[in-house]
Amino acid sequence: MTTPTAEAGDLLAEARRRVAAGDRVTARALYETRLETAADSDRASVLNDLAVLDASDGDVESALARLGEAVALDPANEDAVRNLARLEKRVRRSATTSSERLADDEPLVGRVRVAILSLFYNWPSTGGGNVHTTELATFLARAGYEVEHWYARHDDWEIGRVEEGASPFPSEAITFQTNEWTRETIKSRYREVVDRFSPDVVIVTDSWNFKPHLADAVRGYPYLLRMQARECLCPLNNLGLLPGPTQCPNTQLADAARCRACLAEHASTSGGLHALDRQLSGVGTDEYDALLRRVVRESRGVLTLNEETAADFERHADSVVVVPWGMNPSRFVGELASVESGEGPVRFLFAGLVRESIKGYSVLREAGRRLWERRQDFEFVVTDAVDVPTEPFERFVGWKSQGELPDWFRRTDATVVPTVAREGLSRTAAEAMACGRPVVGSRLGGLVGQIDDGIEGRLVVPGDPDVLAAAIEELIDDPGKRVAMGEAGRRRFEATWRWPDVVRRHYVPRLGTESRERRLARAFERATSSEGQMTPTQYVRVLTEIQRRAPGNVLLFGAGRDTELWALANHGGRTVVVEDDPEWLERLEGCEVVRVQYETVIRDGFREDGPRLDGVPPEFFQTTWDVIVVDGPVGYAEHLPGRQQSIDTARRLAGPTTTVFLHDAQRRHESVCAGRLLGRAVERIGDEPALDVFTFRDRAQETK
Repeated sequence: MTTPTAEAGDLLAEARRRVAAGDRVTARALYETRLETAADSDRASVLNDLAVLDASDGDVESALARLGEAVALDPANEDAVRNLARLEKRVRRSATTSSERLADDEPLVGRVRVAILSLFYNWPSTGGGNVHTTELATFLARAGYEVEHWYARHDDWEIGRVEEGASPFPSEAITFQTNEWTRETIKSRYREVVDRFSPDVVIVTDSWNFKPHLADAVRGYPYLLRMQARECLCPLNNLGLLPGPTQCPNTQLADAARCRACLAEHASTSGGLHALDRQLSGVGTDEYDALLRRVVRESRGVLTLNEETAADFERHADSVVVVPWGMNPSRFVGELASVESGEGPVRFLFAGLVRESIKGYSVLREAGRRLWERRQDFEFVVTDAVDVPTEPFERFVGWKSQGELPDWFRRTDATVVPTVAREGLSRTAAEAMACGRPVVGSRLGGLVGQIDDGIEGRLVVPGDPDVLAAAIEELIDDPGKRVAMGEAGRRRFEATWRWPDVVRRHYVPRLGTESRERRLARAFERATSSEGQMTPTQYVRVLTEIQRRAPGNVLLFGAGRDTELWALANHGGRTVVVEDDPEWLERLEGCEVVRVQYETVIRDGFREDGPRLDGVPPEFFQTTWDVIVVDGPVGYAEHLPGRQQSIDTARRLAGPTTTVFLHDAQRRHESVCAGRLLGRAVERIGDEPALDVFTFRDRAQETK
């Protein structure tokens, strides 16, 4: 980007050119700069243009305020008068419905861009994780988000198999040949597609142990980690289940060495794809452990499916939230069929594959055998094919699609979920409740939070056929209880798992309702309205440089009300704040922060042998910094630190392509330090405060 001139006419013309070119953020900055010196008639035109930007971003309140001021300043400004009348008419037209509850498909937001990344994705899918990813993308789009989903297609692993026209939401495959299936190539390809989309937020879904690598690939973008079951906690099989079966209480975040020992002993008990995933991801190495901890810590949020999993992440992440899977309410419409009376046996549905041992069908079959010895008035309906002799109480009906399942829940009287593993959340249980059916489930994992024992169903000790048989018998004998539990389950579904409500309750607060461009404009307004900060012209100069280099590496000495502005401008890049003030450190939520302690005092003057700044990570000296902004520490009085140490550190970190900005460069101490350490500024913007610009393209990088 070119630096705009300071002349009024050029500023206004350049702002309008920026709008036409789609660069609304810089346009806003130029308009705000022009407001400083504009006469009333020109000011009205600028306010009108800003109001148009506000209205198109959905900020009607701000647009009305600006247009009202514009008309008051210049009643002859036809554009402002006409736009104000149009906007007031639109507000009146929508006022009658403003207090009503939004319909399920009514958009909540503007065009906030969301990228969803998954490594293991097939469609149609028998796995709940893939169903969740597809429906998440679908319902975020319905809520008004601009959503793109990318997944890996790798034939060697049989992943990325999506039938043409089968997916309800457009998803794009990133295809990898055998020689391309390496950790770094995968990360690079995902980064390429994300950079092209430039999302406001990234959600990383089904990826198993490779999830930290996908998060690392998009470092610089705000990201959420959607955890399925025990993903990233148990490297063995994601569910923390050992032979026996035994529930393992450890996680690789809590004790990585113990997990490594467990893998050495039990790796063969997990599937072949899990083994390949661990090898690709580098599980069991110090590098992987460090990466996992870092991406969890740097995430905007870790989204888990139950409280137990949340507790395992809470010591390692700043934000951990229990966010259930949503369910598509349109699949469960219509009146609930009665289960209070009827001819024939009481039917219990098992919706799963018999061969998947963790689903616990062997426990259910044994419970049925014991129960059949004393009564024959029940039947287990199993959504699987069978190639072994069956028991008289079993009826196998074959695998059922997502569209067919609701009908089978309604054809039966209750559902049984006898899992022996800590699943994150049981889709089967939630769908049964949506159909008004009670659930008999294991007191384990997500089921504990889904069902209140005795209200929506029964919870039993996992793996115990006698206890399971007793719970089933209780429902056989009491049809009234089945009805009451089914109705309670339907109420629980309505309150908890409807996708439109899940989006409103959990995703909107974390994804936001404003596009990055609008948030950047607001950040610019906040920064320029604060005393003691840069002037609008100075902000435009720094903003333009950061955006030109984005996504890049930006280092800020000193936090302030403009920290958010610089981070938003460096979208997708790495923005680091070096700060010594404890109050600011507490306020920098979500930023990468380095805490330091300055040891100089202004009254001592410039010291040729001054101390180096401690606390700067060694890796900073191997990083190519694009922009360094020195705006701290404070230095307005003789007893304060001044900026010798931050200027010296900037000199040692800067390379031939680095642009260094020094704020308050007019102050004597800063001027002396800059002259001795950075040399001569190539540009000065403003007088008091002054902003000096340093570049080092004509000199070789000094020895650090």
